[in-house]
Amino acid sequence: MPAPEPLAAITEALAPPHPDPVIAEAMAPTPAQATEAPPVSPSVAPPEPPPAPLPVAEAPPPAPPPPPAVAEPPLAQPRVAATVPPDVVAPETADRVLPPASAPVVAEVASAPRAAEGGVASARADAEALDRDAAADRERIERERLAEQEAARLAAQRLADERKAREREAEAREAAARAARALQAAREQAAREEAARLEAASRRVAEAAAAAQAEREAAERAAALQAQEDAERQRQDAEARQAAERLAAERQLAEQRRAEQLLAEQRLAEQQLAEQRLAEQRLAEQRLAEQRAVQQREAERQAAAERERERERAAREAAERAEAERLAAERVAAERAEAERAAQARRDAEAAAAAAAAREAAAREAAAREAAAREAAAREAAAREAAARAEAEARRERILRAMGRQLDAEADARDAQREAARQRALAAPADAEGRPPLPPAASSLRRARLFGRIDTNAELVAYAEAWARRIQLHPTPAMVAEAAGQRHTPPLVTVALRADGSVESVRFVLSSGSPAVDEMVRRILRELAPHPPFPPALAAEFDVVEIRRTWVFDTAVRLQ
Repeated sequence: MPAPEPLAAITEALAPPHPDPVIAEAMAPTPAQATEAPPVSPSVAPPEPPPAPLPVAEAPPPAPPPPPAVAEPPLAQPRVAATVPPDVVAPETADRVLPPASAPVVAEVASAPRAAEGGVASARADAEALDRDAAADRERIERERLAEQEAARLAAQRLADERKAREREAEAREAAARAARALQAAREQAAREEAARLEAASRRVAEAAAAAQAEREAAERAAALQAQEDAERQRQDAEARQAAERLAAERQLAEQRRAEQLLAEQRLAEQQLAEQRLAEQRLAEQRLAEQRAVQQREAERQAAAERERERERAAREAAERAEAERLAAERVAAERAEAERAAQARRDAEAAAAAAAAREAAAREAAAREAAAREAAAREAAAREAAARAEAEARRERILRAMGRQLDAEADARDAQREAARQRALAAPADAEGRPPLPPAASSLRRARLFGRIDTNAELVAYAEAWARRIQLHPTPAMVAEAAGQRHTPPLVTVALRADGSVESVRFVLSSGSPAVDEMVRRILRELAPHPPFPPALAAEFDVVEIRRTWVFDTAVRLQ
């Protein structure tokens, strides 16, 4: 049955001129919905209950932004177009949807063109508002995506510079992937909710065309849904800000930890440097203490040597004083005896004078004889004293002459040995290279003798003192104690040293009287061989140096 004329005109006016096939496909009911959908009344549609609040997906825990490789492609936003209210149908389906037209229904429909036009305008305004909201949402989502991509790029650059955070970077990437998947799911959920919202809006537009009450209720539901979406957007923005703040806090904490680690490493390096400096300082102090100890021992040895010299000097002075006292005592004894003899003579003279005057001449003669005897005795005592002094001087002269002759004999023997060695060297054949042998030091000018501590040659004195110090520092306390325990006299030893430091001869001018002590001297000289060679200036002047020292063994070895 053909639809009435007014209803067909209204249907054509309300139908969109170019319906969007995508929206039409999205709005097409599924087979299940077409089967379960109740018949629609052409007059008044029952009010649809307000839509249930959309489930809000719990925001995933904050995680570092993903690297640039995990960027999501922009989601395609559904297009919104005007849809046909469900109560307005095409003319060819009017006979299946609407009951047969009657006069009252036609009149009612004819009387409501203005209301329908107002509902369509309102629906179009709502659709435009939805388009604007969708465009704004797309721009906001695009900005958020760009911000997330920029944050991810910066985070990836920072994480690439941190070599020790590779494991954390992997975890961050995994978390970012999870967040990206969650965000993708949230966006898909938002797209589904947006499609549902658009579908609800379409239903609200259709219901508004049917009845003003349904339109008001739909507007209220749309306002509630918009408020809920605004609240949801604000909540998501707040969560995004919180996530960004947490990410910044984590980055700041990581930088702080890295700074603390660098500070700890720096403090450790400073502590190690301080310990090294302290060890070096302690080593320097120990070396200084050892040097001071050596200097102190040297000073003690020198002081002991000086004390020994003072002791010997004092002993010599005491011996001289004792000799002088002895001589003085002898003189006093002779004078006392002379005084006693004079007193006895006076007593005898007085007795003779008192006995008899007759014997005065005899007494005078006896006195003269006594005086002559006294003078003879005095002359005899003076002669004996002069003879003793002459004998002592002669003994000293004989000793000095014997020592001179011994030294001359030794020098002559050495000169003869050098001359014989020179002659043998001159008679010796040349070496393998054709060079003549070196001439020995046969001349006495090439031999230096230092029998004391003072000489005009400073190089010779310095070498002798260095050689003596080396000998004094060598023996161990056990060796010194062994030699000091022997009953002996400090030996006087002459050591002849060649220019290369070898020992030419060891001669005891005065033996110690103990073979063990003499052998200790030879042993020390053997253990220290070769001795230091001559300095260049001394070697250029002499071939052999003879050093004579007195070896004293007490608390240490001292060469005087």
